[in-house]
Amino acid sequence: MIKKILQFLLSIFFGLLFRLEKKEKSSSNFVQVSKLYAKGGFGELFAKIRIWDTPLELLEKMVPKNGLIADLGCGDGLVTNYLALKASTRQIIGIDKNLSRIELADKGLDNTKFVEGDVLKQLLPPSDVILMVHLLHHLPSFKDQETVLRECQNKIKKGGELVIVEIDRKPFLKYLLTWIVDILIFPILFEGKIVSPKIYYRTGEQWRVFLEKIGFDVQVIEAHRGKPFSHIILVGKKC
Repeated sequence: MIKKILQFLLSIFFGLLFRLEKKEKSSSNFVQVSKLYAKGGFGELFAKIRIWDTPLELLEKMVPKNGLIADLGCGDGLVTNYLALKASTRQIIGIDKNLSRIELADKGLDNTKFVEGDVLKQLLPPSDVILMVHLLHHLPSFKDQETVLRECQNKIKKGGELVIVEIDRKPFLKYLLTWIVDILIFPILFEGKIVSPKIYYRTGEQWRVFLEKIGFDVQVIEAHRGKPFSHIILVGKKC
């Protein structure tokens, strides 16, 4: 019941917002991926919200256009499918532990494959690129983050890349909004919980230090401009 009420409220809010901004119509680069999710209901609206709030264009420039890419915690597959549409030479595997979201993610694109699996237990495929978009801060602990990142380092081919979209602690107001969404809205929509009080954020500098420690040459890129959340993109080249 709470989930349905929240979906209803979000539908009203973002329906009005998108009509005022005409955001979904002006983003012509996203027309193809939007059509994949155009089945009505909250799923379609949520895809439009993700297009609006995620730095997809900047992220796409950071991801190589060739090779095998593993998208960990792919959710409903919006990022996976967007990257696949932008370059048919990418072969992308989306992995998520939520089976219903995996089923929603699979749109039948020739260069995508979706697999149900927990990144803390799943054997990752040897990859040219491993991608994680807003996954790490939802893991159960800082130690689990480090476990996953070390496994990624082992599975990325020599000269390959780790690409992460995470949340920085600045700008503060955008960080605060992200925190509210992660502890209240995300758990109701996707975890069957009322609240998720433990979210494991790190600063961009903290991510950089750890990634360099385990063998990546790291670039940290601010990605929050024009977006509601305090996004950063970390690109780690395997040394």
